[in-house]
Amino acid sequence: MSQVDDVRYIGGLERYLTASLAPGRALAPGSILYVLHPNQTPRMENYKGIVQVDTASLKPAMNAARVIKTDYEVAMIKRANAISVLPPPLVVATRDKRVALTPPRAPPTRPS
Repeated sequence: MSQVDDVRYIGGLERYLTASLAPGRALAPGSILYVLHPNQTPRMENYKGIVQVDTASLKPAMNAARVIKTDYEVAMIKRANAISVLPPPLVVATRDKRVALTPPRAPPTRPS
């Protein structure tokens, strides 16, 4: 579950803010704009006092989110680890033919 309302590229942010701050639109006065780095803050002359800019909270939140993994993400990490320890011919076979990730068994030795 995400607590993010919307994510935008920096190039379209000013246009988005203008449209979203119109009466009855998505952003209410006092909305918070989380910016990763202070130098990414859009020009805010028209939005001062309407939108708060927070340049301190986003990076720690992103770092914390990287620690939490879904069951699917854990399974994909395990799969990647299993592939990474295989000898190169098996890695190619696995990628191209979707063969099992277990290395081939050595042929049984015959008693002498």
